[in-house]
Amino acid sequence: MVRDLFAKGTELKDFTVRILGAYGKVRGGLPKATPSASSLSGLGRASAAGGVSESIKAELARLVPANFLEIRSMDALRQLPRRLDALKIRAERAKYDPEKDRKKVEQVEPYALALERIVKRFDRDTSPEKKAAVEKLRGMIEEFRVSLFAPEVKTAFPISAKGLALKIKEIEAMG
Repeated sequence: MVRDLFAKGTELKDFTVRILGAYGKVRGGLPKATPSASSLSGLGRASAAGGVSESIKAELARLVPANFLEIRSMDALRQLPRRLDALKIRAERAKYDPEKDRKKVEQVEPYALALERIVKRFDRDTSPEKKAAVEKLRGMIEEFRVSLFAPEVKTAFPISAKGLALKIKEIEAMG
């Protein structure tokens, strides 16, 4: 028993170090402030880049909230370093083509909004099965983001918009 506890503690520490390192790389790659630009087109580009930066900061905060060790399962923690690597790639690419990034965000948005809508309807009577299905959907959406923004990182499992839509319907049918 002590050996198992030690092994789990070591695994948790190792993942925490990897997650925080990946978090720092993403955060460090974001602009500190909106760059100044002298031309009107430069201002437009800076404004678009600032919007992307805020979107990435929000995604980073969602992936790694202050209490991530309390709310994430061990399986979810195992996936975080790879998902953060994908977010870092997204941030680097978005600097050069914020419009392309925006279009990819639009592909994810309906599923993220559906997840929010489902979670808002949770109450104390929400079944453990539905909660588990919602966590699976959350992971599916994260993998969809990886597939869109950084396909070279590879998803943990095959994912598609159709699969997300089916999972959402399945959850909504649970009542």
